[in-house]
Amino acid sequence: FWECCVTMNDSWGYNKKDRNIKSVRQCVRMLAECSGMGGNLLLDVGPKSDGTIPEDQVATLKGIGRWLKKHGEAIYGSVAGLPPGHFYGPSTMNKAGDVIYLVLFDIPRDEIAIKGIRNKIRNASVLGGGAVKHRTIGGAPWANRPGVLWIDVPKDALDPDATVIKIELDGNLDLYTGTGGMVTHNP
Repeated sequence: FWECCVTMNDSWGYNKKDRNIKSVRQCVRMLAECSGMGGNLLLDVGPKSDGTIPEDQVATLKGIGRWLKKHGEAIYGSVAGLPPGHFYGPSTMNKAGDVIYLVLFDIPRDEIAIKGIRNKIRNASVLGGGAVKHRTIGGAPWANRPGVLWIDVPKDALDPDATVIKIELDGNLDLYTGTGGMVTHNP
């Protein structure tokens, strides 16, 4: 277990002059990246001497709350997701190991790619939205080498802070982690 400890601004505790408040997008990104690596995020909020939280920090916290209300399934109770190289961004999984959550911070220019999943895909969807088109291209099933899973994310399904794609598998994740080369026999 590990934890990333950061402040809402540049100070631990309240500092009247410190107005460098992190944006909702920055905080969501830190949260998703920590969760994707199996860690926790401790976000320090500095209340004033009367116990109230400054309005600019409240606004950021409400934005994080809005995002978690829609995408919390990918964070709460999750475990670390895919290892590096299988998806270019953070990902988490449910504890059962049969659902993967992919976090997209930027607008995809094309389909997104996930490598190494041998499982049949039962469903792919945007959290808080509907199903998305997906297909697998390539691979060598006779050698137990999976193709690349391509997912088309509609622009109108994107969240302004981070979009989460939910991939439901037909069982526990069966991930190919080899080099991809074919083994041949040379007499």
